[in-house]
Amino acid sequence: MSDRTLLFEPTHRDGLARLGRLHTAHGIVQTPTLLPVVNPNERTIPPSELYERFGVRMLITNAYILSQKEALRDAALRRGIHALLDFPGAVMTDSGAFQVSRYAAVDPDPIAVVAFQRDIGVDLGTVLDVISPGEVPYERATADVEETLRRVRAATDPTLRADLPLAGTVQGSVYPELRERCAAELATTDCALHPIGGVVPLLEAYRYGDVLDAVLAAQGGLHPGRPVHLFGAGHPMMLALACLLGCDLFDSAAYARFAAADRLVFTDGTRLLRDLAELPAGAPAFVGVDLQGLQAMSVAQRTPLLARYNLWATMQELSSVRQAISEGTLWELAAARCRAHPALEAAFRRLDRWKDLTGRSARPSHDQALFLTGGRDPQPPQLHLHRTRLDERYRAPPSVAAIVVLPWESEPLSVRLRTWWGRLQQVAPTSVLLRTPLGLVPMELTTIYPFGQHVAPPDWAAGPLAAGSGRAPAALAQRMVADMPRIDVGSFSDGALETTCQSLRNRLGLAPQPRGGPSTALATRWDATLHWLVLRATLDQQFGRPQGTDAVVGATAADAPLQYVAGSTGRLRNVLAATGADCGAISRNPPPGACHLLSLRAADGRVTLKLAAATMLKASVPAPGLRVVAQPRVREVILQGRNVMAGHVLAIDSQLRPGDECLVVDPDDGLLAVGRLEMAAHEVGAVTRGMAVRVRDGAGQHGGH
Repeated sequence: MSDRTLLFEPTHRDGLARLGRLHTAHGIVQTPTLLPVVNPNERTIPPSELYERFGVRMLITNAYILSQKEALRDAALRRGIHALLDFPGAVMTDSGAFQVSRYAAVDPDPIAVVAFQRDIGVDLGTVLDVISPGEVPYERATADVEETLRRVRAATDPTLRADLPLAGTVQGSVYPELRERCAAELATTDCALHPIGGVVPLLEAYRYGDVLDAVLAAQGGLHPGRPVHLFGAGHPMMLALACLLGCDLFDSAAYARFAAADRLVFTDGTRLLRDLAELPAGAPAFVGVDLQGLQAMSVAQRTPLLARYNLWATMQELSSVRQAISEGTLWELAAARCRAHPALEAAFRRLDRWKDLTGRSARPSHDQALFLTGGRDPQPPQLHLHRTRLDERYRAPPSVAAIVVLPWESEPLSVRLRTWWGRLQQVAPTSVLLRTPLGLVPMELTTIYPFGQHVAPPDWAAGPLAAGSGRAPAALAQRMVADMPRIDVGSFSDGALETTCQSLRNRLGLAPQPRGGPSTALATRWDATLHWLVLRATLDQQFGRPQGTDAVVGATAADAPLQYVAGSTGRLRNVLAATGADCGAISRNPPPGACHLLSLRAADGRVTLKLAAATMLKASVPAPGLRVVAQPRVREVILQGRNVMAGHVLAIDSQLRPGDECLVVDPDDGLLAVGRLEMAAHEVGAVTRGMAVRVRDGAGQHGGH
């Protein structure tokens, strides 16, 4: 392995966004991150201070500028770029393509540009690409893409670049199909990183929607195992959106350029110093300085202070973005940030056009509730995913005679809902739907994310996601009520339950309830039938294989000898395979020797499998369903419960998503382990570092069953 090998290790995902570690010859760089632009001629903040005070572990400077002054050029070649800049971290160089696009007289040799970057010892060089100036005709943009690709192929010849990792830039002007084609071609080259280029004019013109299209079109073709760099995008107001699109690195000279113009950056825009009522509180750059004193300084005195503030504010926003990715809440953060500017908000709404692309990496659930704000915002990818699964995978309870639609209860399967459900079943087999902010949802699915884990304004149910708006799971309701009586309940008022029961009897032509019949108190019993319905519906939603679900829980509540273990709230927590008199019972103290099949997580209601249930699923779901195939050489360690690393995967079910339960098997389809997938299916095979499956139980571990 070369000393200058550049390796990227994704560590956590939230849709297309990811946290990662970029391994360089000069240390590990945590991503997403900003590479401050350092002009060799004008160092507003010394590079050593960037490293020590701001925690910058990678910066970018311009190879063209370095090469144009003889003294700088000679010093860089003689001492190396790190000594020249006095920076101990990693250094990336830009090729000068921006200068070429702006100044027609500039025409450097692409081969010489790569050779110079190689010789000064940078950690990452950039091939001299061709930037299409503005919105050029399609034919011109096509020619520029072809020349860029030709240069990348020539530059990645090992005899030229030696051990220098190179960045191959995606071009294509404002034509998404050209961007995707360019990205797909670059994915076949020996590049270490891929910038999205040619977007600075779009950013300067507030054409954020075109930037979004350019990035996502490129994402459709790029190599999933390589980091993505968005050139020129370093303003804090758009960092959350750019990371949401899957960008890992950014560079910007805005911190210094805005400072020179007396401008300060914020997450909602940029302000002139003269317009401030007070200085931002807590900014380290302004310790001991008040607003009047700063305004009274000379330009030479205050510009470094403003630059330090701008860089700090940008780094603070990136810290917030990384935290949101780790929590799975980046969508909500990006939505909030994009409301700061009409052009950003318009760009954010374009995400609906790309829901297939953004959805392929969406985690089906998160540990925190989904916040629903901004009525005209596009729906988050995981919400679109669950609506699709609800329409495609939900099976109504067997022998249902009628449907009752109840108001939304924010507590999943509350005592009141269980009371209503039980009382209705005493009249006839009834399917209960809830009128949620996300549309009509079966009661047994209100424990699973996001149907039972979302927070919405009081009027959201009447908003754009309400039933009949075209964005709710209307197909479910239409399918269920096609030939079935339906009763809509407006509120849980006094007497409403008995009134509904009587209406149900009338609709079904049943005799009135005789005196001394089942009492309402009896209906509050948290019985095994409702546990079975919750479990069956949850397994269907997660795995989408009814034959696998029925193998675990049976086609009816009486089919499988299951022991249900409820938590303190009455909700289902564990399911065991039991025999004898306890079959179908509810207990908080499972009998000794019972076989633990699965658990339901409290945070999101999703199932985590034990080996016994995994064995049942594998036997009933044909390959490659639910499977991750591991290399034979790691078979024994996986059997003992070790995690499956990315480089150890041979194949994977393409329908699996990050966070899904999966079965780890060997090439002969022997079950090795059960666990949780940690990366998107399309990344497996492309990403060489990091964890692919977090194993819960290895089939060779004692007590695994």
